[in-house]
Amino acid sequence: MGWTSLLGDLAKGFAQGYIEERGVKGTVEDVAGFAKSLFSSDENNDAFDEFISKYNELIDAEEYSEANELVNEVYKDEEKDVFYYYLDAQSCNLMAINDEVLDDGIELIQYAVKSIKKAWKLVDKDSDLAEQIKDLKETIFENQNCMKNRKVKHDQTLADWSETLKKVAGLCTDEKDFAQAEKVLLAHYQEYEDGELDYFYWYQLALIHYSKHLVSITEEENESTYRIFLKDIDHASEFIGNDADRAAEISELRQYNKNIIESGAGSNNGQKTEKSSKEQANSNESEYLAELKSCLEDDGVISDRERRLLNKLRQSLGISEKRAEELEMSLSSQRMLTPDEQEYADEFKACLEDDGEISSKERRLLDKLRNSLGITPERAKEIEDNLTES
Repeated sequence: MGWTSLLGDLAKGFAQGYIEERGVKGTVEDVAGFAKSLFSSDENNDAFDEFISKYNELIDAEEYSEANELVNEVYKDEEKDVFYYYLDAQSCNLMAINDEVLDDGIELIQYAVKSIKKAWKLVDKDSDLAEQIKDLKETIFENQNCMKNRKVKHDQTLADWSETLKKVAGLCTDEKDFAQAEKVLLAHYQEYEDGELDYFYWYQLALIHYSKHLVSITEEENESTYRIFLKDIDHASEFIGNDADRAAEISELRQYNKNIIESGAGSNNGQKTEKSSKEQANSNESEYLAELKSCLEDDGVISDRERRLLNKLRQSLGISEKRAEELEMSLSSQRMLTPDEQEYADEFKACLEDDGEISSKERRLLDKLRNSLGITPERAKEIEDNLTES
């Protein structure tokens, strides 16, 4: 591959229509001549041709990161000049506009901006090479502005999505208005995604239908909701790909399905265990507490990922945020007693054994024990409240 072919191909690639054919042809000799002037011997000229050929192959293969690494490797022990900054800016620009992660693309385009500014500072402004650099500079700046606008829109979309999820959770857990929850979710996708339904839509819809299933009263309604829940899982599964987090979330949904089957609901004969609303709520809270205990079992700390999964479980079980906090506090009080607090708790329980009440004399003794153990009145009350409520 010759230098002329390289420049022509790269111009079409990085400019994406911004550089006219006339501008490219008019600068081929200047750029090639400038580049080869870096090398004084035939041996170095051969090395330059090999470098350009390899660079061109990487660009053709859309391996822009490797092309950028090649440029930096060649110039590792050389003084960085106009040609270096030109190619560095060019390859960074290509990396930026092809990066799937917007924040990474913005960072790369900033590198491209820095390099093209340095190239522009060093180039002879009266040369044709300056026109080539100017064209690339305009392209990079336009791409930078485009990415900034995308970032603003992206952040707003995320904020709106978060607000949508809050509305959906409230409709499911507090108002039990599942039909409205579905409408709110669908409305978001019609406004922001042109009605195109993706993994997140089907995943959230599955949680809505699971929540509805938990409070379904009639056998017919329960069976219908269960079938829809299974379809939601199947739809969401189509979008997993190689995403480990999504695979874990779908696995969690399938565990919910297993729980339904084991409880006798959603089976082939459509039978559902009859429970009152209070019994169902107690069952859901017991399930949530069991998961809480599991998360705290190893180190007594709930990680960010565990917290996210617990929140999703809470929503699916129809437990409000306030009630979940109460359950967690009660569990923490039971599990996280220091040796001194445990001693105080044991003495308090002993005082309750006879008649279930604390006499004035016992209270004075307990207060003295509390002071000697260095336990605050507030903490002592928490311990006592937990013991009397349990």
